[in-house]
Amino acid sequence: MNLRLKDGTEYPVFDSSTDALVRMELESLEEVEDIRKSLTKDNLAAFEYTDDAGKAYGKYGHHVVASVSYRVEDGKYLADFTLRELSEIELRLDALEEGQETQDGAIEELAGMMGGGE
Repeated sequence: MNLRLKDGTEYPVFDSSTDALVRMELESLEEVEDIRKSLTKDNLAAFEYTDDAGKAYGKYGHHVVASVSYRVEDGKYLADFTLRELSEIELRLDALEEGQETQDGAIEELAGMMGGGE
């Protein structure tokens, strides 16, 4: 089974992985950190699990990393990435911030046009 992130990145994961817990076997602590860095809010806005043939199932969205833990067994890092779903309030705030950024950009562009026209 594989985890496919919004940006198309795929990682092999254990079959026991869920929307709240991504479990995988890794080679090093650096690899654990690299994967943690790729599990951004944007990449977890839409993610899915796929089978070995690439067929998608278990589609999820609007998650963030809550915690990361690992243990070393036989030289391998068994990592658990615990995810949580964003609350309705967090989703609304994100939408407001995105709308505000668009509005700020439009105001800045208009101010530039007005300033350049004089």
